[in-house]
Amino acid sequence: MKQKAQEFFQRKLTAPIKRQIQQGATPHGMALTVACGIAIAIFPLLGSTMLLCLIAGIVLKLNQPVLHAVNYILYPLQLILIPVFLKLGARLTDSTPITFDPLLIIHEFSTDLGSFFTKYGTAGLHGVLVWLIAAPPIVGISYQILIRIFKKWKKPA
Repeated sequence: MKQKAQEFFQRKLTAPIKRQIQQGATPHGMALTVACGIAIAIFPLLGSTMLLCLIAGIVLKLNQPVLHAVNYILYPLQLILIPVFLKLGARLTDSTPITFDPLLIIHEFSTDLGSFFTKYGTAGLHGVLVWLIAAPPIVGISYQILIRIFKKWKKPA
C-alpha cells in the first residue's frame, strides 16, 4: 500500500514538477505554486477549492496544472481536516461546536434548509477563520521546505 502511494505521488506530482523545473520553470515559482496549493486544498468549505485555485493562480501567476494537481491529490486531507477546522473555529469564537455526523447533516439539509444554512454556515465561517490564521504559516513553511528541494532539482544531474 505504501509503495503504491509513493508511486502515485511520484507519477502524478513529483515527476511532472521535476520535469518542469528541469525544462525551465523556476524553483521559486514551483515552490510557491505547491505551497499555495497545499493551503488552498485544505480550505474547510467543500466545493470551493477549485475556484480558489483558479483565482490564486491568476492573481499570483502560478502554474495552474500543478496548483490543481496538488489540490486534487490533497482532497482526502481536506475531508479529514474539515471537522478539525470547525471544532477549532467553535473554540476560537466561543461557540457551541456542531455535531459532525454526515447522516444528521443530510437529514437537516433535507428537512429545514434555512436552519441548515444558519447552523452549518456559521460553523463554516468559523472554520474559515481558523484557516485564515493557519494558511499563511502553512504557505511559508511549505515554501521554505520546497524551495530547497526544487533548487536541487534545477541542477543538472
